[in-house]
Amino acid sequence: MLLHDYLTNSAARYPDKTAVVCGDQGVTYADLDRRTNQLARSLIQAGVRRGDRAIIFLPNSVETALAVFAVLKAGAVFVPVNPGMKADKLAYIVDNCQAAVIITDATGFATIGEFWTQLPSISVVVATYDLKLDLSPRRLIALPEALASESGEPVHAPVIDQDLACLIYTSGSTGEPKGVVCGHNNVVFASGSIVTYLEN
Repeated sequence: MLLHDYLTNSAARYPDKTAVVCGDQGVTYADLDRRTNQLARSLIQAGVRRGDRAIIFLPNSVETALAVFAVLKAGAVFVPVNPGMKADKLAYIVDNCQAAVIITDATGFATIGEFWTQLPSISVVVATYDLKLDLSPRRLIALPEALASESGEPVHAPVIDQDLACLIYTSGSTGEPKGVVCGHNNVVFASGSIVTYLEN
C-alpha cells in the first residue's frame, strides 16, 4: 500500500464525506482526490519524475493537503517546510535535498525574494494563486489554472512501497537542519498503528 492510497480508497468509500476543514473552507474526499489528480498531472507534464523532491512551503491549509497528495501521486517526495522559515534556511534545505519543485503562496514568494538565484535545482514552481510571472527557465504552475484545465482521472505513477514518501527536516536549532527519510511503508505502518490505537 502507498500513502496516497488512503485518499484514493476513502474517496471511493466516502466520496461526499468531509476530508479536510480549514477555517470556513472544507473539501470532500471526492473533491480532494480529483484536485490532487489534476495537480499531479500538471506536475508530471512539467517534468516531475519519480523520486523528485518537492518543497511544500505553505501554512496548514486545504492547499497543503492537496499539495502533499498531488506530489505523492506524481511519484515524488514531499518535503514540508515551516512557512515561517527564513529564506537562507529554506535555500539550505532546497540545496541539501536537491529539490526540483517548490509549492508556495504569495507570502512564500515574498520570503524567497531575491533568493531564487540560490535555488538552482528548482525546475518547477507551483503557486497556490493565479500568479502571472516569468520564472524562466523554470516551469510555473498556477494552481487555479491547473484545477480548471486538467483531468481529474486517476494518475498512476511508477512507485513502490519502499520508495520515499517524505523528507522531514529538523529545526536546525543546534546546527544545520537534517532530513529524516520516511518511505511509504514506514508512514503507512505508523498511520495504521495510530488508527488502530485510536479505534478510528
